[in-house]
Amino acid sequence: MVVYIILLTLVTTHHCVAATDKLNPPSPDKATTLTYPHMQKKNDFARVKPTATCGMREDGKTPWLVIIKDLSKSQNTSTAILQGSIGGGTLIHPSVVLCAAHSAQSPAPQLQVLTGLAGGAGDNVQMWSVIETVLHENFNPMNAHNDIALLFLSEPMKLSRSLGVACLPPADAAPRARCEAYEWSQTGTDGHRGVKTVDVPVLNHQECQEKYRNTRLGRYFILDQSFMCAGGERGRDVCAGDGGFPLVCPAENGRVAQFGIVVWDIECGNHGNPSVYVNVTRFRGWIDRQIGSRGLDTTIYALEQ
Repeated sequence: MVVYIILLTLVTTHHCVAATDKLNPPSPDKATTLTYPHMQKKNDFARVKPTATCGMREDGKTPWLVIIKDLSKSQNTSTAILQGSIGGGTLIHPSVVLCAAHSAQSPAPQLQVLTGLAGGAGDNVQMWSVIETVLHENFNPMNAHNDIALLFLSEPMKLSRSLGVACLPPADAAPRARCEAYEWSQTGTDGHRGVKTVDVPVLNHQECQEKYRNTRLGRYFILDQSFMCAGGERGRDVCAGDGGFPLVCPAENGRVAQFGIVVWDIECGNHGNPSVYVNVTRFRGWIDRQIGSRGLDTTIYALEQ
């Protein structure tokens, strides 16, 4: 209990996780009553399959990156596209976004997914409604354990060269020594923001735990098995506002795969502390079950395919 209290009060959690934002997760019983537009006609789904392999990109772009908005936190009179944004996410299927659970606690009708913002000003922004949110059944908002969720969209996105899906690694996969994290960065004096890529080292679980035991969290801090760590190089790390963004690592054939989801850190890595991510490989089975049980194709995002 001491560890949980310390973690809650001293750790900088990424992006909008104030106590007032925390709502009860949706009842899993409601999922069985939902139908998806493209499930009503079996032949419809074939037309929304990607035309390219998952994890492919051009010139280092991030075609699978999305922004999640909570409409209850934005003002109707505002023209700011990002007002009400509560975190990032990753498109892993034309109808599914992978994100942090702390960004998906609002009722589905309040959430909206934005695409087309990864390049900067957002001239090609598209907005998508959410029909269902699925938070991991063991998500603990007090300590961010199992901080993973899926957003199911009201209709499938039409994929293109500028809008693609990320790959997910197999459950037994290990990341490379260095991977890529993403952060929001200012792109000009007009206030537009874009995505900046940050090259970061990956730490093993024990090494990361020892680093945090040397911080204010204390020598008894235990890093939960649902976490992984990357970063810790001064001036080269993600920070507040980047919550939910992916950690992607090189894979075969020029592709990349998502191994992590940004959750928290201490002081944005200014003192050499790594950022903490959801370890996506530990939840690959859970992701497959949730998507497959809704009649959607789980091979679309499979790196092993």
